[in-house]
Amino acid sequence: MNTPLVTIAIPTYNRADSYLEDALGNAIGQTYQNIEILVSDNHSTDRTPEIIESFSDPRMRYYRQEKNLGQRPNMNFLVEKARGDYFLMYHDDDQIERDFIETCIKAAAYRTDVGLILTGSRVIDKSGNVLRSKENMAEGLSFDELVLLWYKQEIHMFLCSSLFNTEALRDAGGFKDRFDRYDDVAAEFMCAHSKGRVDVRECKANFREHPGSGTSASDVSSWCKSAIELLNLSCSLAPSKRKEIRRNGLQTSADRVYRYAAESESKLEQLKGFWTVFRMFGYKYLPSIKYFNKLFPLSGYAFHPYKSLSLLKSRIRNFSS
Repeated sequence: MNTPLVTIAIPTYNRADSYLEDALGNAIGQTYQNIEILVSDNHSTDRTPEIIESFSDPRMRYYRQEKNLGQRPNMNFLVEKARGDYFLMYHDDDQIERDFIETCIKAAAYRTDVGLILTGSRVIDKSGNVLRSKENMAEGLSFDELVLLWYKQEIHMFLCSSLFNTEALRDAGGFKDRFDRYDDVAAEFMCAHSKGRVDVRECKANFREHPGSGTSASDVSSWCKSAIELLNLSCSLAPSKRKEIRRNGLQTSADRVYRYAAESESKLEQLKGFWTVFRMFGYKYLPSIKYFNKLFPLSGYAFHPYKSLSLLKSRIRNFSS
């Protein structure tokens, strides 16, 4: 049986003393043997070269950039260097299970023409504790239904749980600046749309969440623009569900960016971020009471028109009965 070659691509920067060794160990220790491991060191200033040299495996190729390219160019560098039929973009702080590749390739029946192989995934914190998990419930669904499912927040779509067809990923342009913060989901949608997909229900990868990064109003603006670009792409790729995707997508996208705005370090930045989201999504979608309460503790109803109106109506009904 011919087994597809799979590229595990690890972009890294200054993670020698945290997650890099674990990522390399998980890559080298994959139960599926026909792999190549590419590491692109984005001009780290720590012990990254020393850590890489401590791993001796003929399947590994190490590139050290002469200057920091930025995250996305470093990722696309790895896309261009890949020789595999399939491609995993494995960020050095995420985790994959030792049978991740084997499970994906078996699910695809060793074919090399599948656009995307998607597994379930977990979200973990900086210490590796599981915050939440979602199995991939998209098996048997059309592409249009997959997109709608993601906008309904019923499945995760992370790079660490996605095995790309390398040719399809290159044809899609790799990870594009146009989609900025959502370049991963855009690439996943384009590859699944162009060459189809295979779904694995089980959780086989962990995405590491880093909260409290000090999101600024300008960051929030970038998230908004990217979310709107992705939504426009999604509607064009999935015409049979366009209206549902647009309706669900606007609300969900606004909610996601409100969450990032709420992580800003100062109340003023949070307020600026909330206004940016409200304005960029057409003055239609307010932050949830949870985020209002973060900005104005215990005052969510007082500052949230939708919730205030709902509470008032409830009290009028109770008084009348």
